[in-house]
Order: sequence, then C-alpha cells, then structure tokens
Amino acid sequence: MILEQSMPSQLLDNVTAKLKTNEDWEQARIYSSRNGRHLLDRAKRAGGVAYPAGSEWGDVKEFLWKSTAPQLEGMCGIALEGLSAIQLLKYGVGDHFLPHQDLGGHFCNALFTVVGGLIEADVGGILRIHDPTMHSYKMCPGRIVAFPSEAWHESTRVEKGMKVVFVTWFLGRASFS
Repeated sequence: MILEQSMPSQLLDNVTAKLKTNEDWEQARIYSSRNGRHLLDRAKRAGGVAYPAGSEWGDVKEFLWKSTAPQLEGMCGIALEGLSAIQLLKYGVGDHFLPHQDLGGHFCNALFTVVGGLIEADVGGILRIHDPTMHSYKMCPGRIVAFPSEAWHESTRVEKGMKVVFVTWFLGRASFS
C-alpha cells in the first residue's frame, strides 16, 4: 500500500527557500540495530543528512499529520501515534541508498516512511519501493510518497544534478520486548 500526495505550493515554496540557507549538512550517521547490523553506513548510503530547524518544517509536519495520517489510518485501520523529526537527505552525483527497510533499532516503532521531493535530480535518484512489486518514483518537488516502513526501498545513484528530499516516519506504539 503506497499513498501519493502533493505538497501545497506555498508550503513547498517556503521550505525550498529555507533550503538555500541550510549549510548544516553532515555525513549519514551509523545506527546499529538490535542484531548488530549497521542500518546506515557508507557502503549502503552516500550523501548528506541535515536536521532542519524553523517553523516551515513544523508546517510540513502539521500538513502531514492533518492530511496524510488520516488517509493512512483509514486505508489500514490502525491508529498512528506520532510523527518523527524531519530529516533532509541530499544526494549529489554518485550518491545513492541501497535497498533497506526502516525497521529495528532507531526505527523500532516506525509504521510508515514518508519521502517528500524538494529538489529533483536531472538523471537518476529514483525512489524504488518493493511492495511486493517494484514501484518507481521520480521525486519531483512537492511529490510526497508514503509507504509501509517494512517495505524494502532504495534510491538509485544520482547520475546528474542533485536530489534533496525530506524523510519522516509515522510512528505506532513503541514495543518494549
């Protein structure tokens, strides 16, 4: 089950204007899952990560909570408990993210992954979701794709240009097993 939406144009304009001033990019962190495997490392992912500040990002979260969350809850018959902090992912030429799931360790209670397009790569940088068949999405500005966090997904190598997306997770109750 995959849900597609568009970000309102005024909201998109506000956040993309903020991107021009954000120089706080860092290398992707390495998270260890309970089984000791690294979820994010340079072999699986290349590119920068930022944790944005500013009211524009609160407006994005509010839009997602009011617009996307009710649709997901209705489609799946589950109650969502919250929304994680937004991360920005920047992919330059050669950057990619190999197939992975957003479960375990840092994402123990993630139910849905949400990816939003901000800057579209000229060539490459395709979001691929295996649910269970392959779905491919060119992440143009304003496109929002939500899918189960257990679904395998990837971002293909950027061949030309730069891709910037935001990512966040709709959360369920945390399990304490």
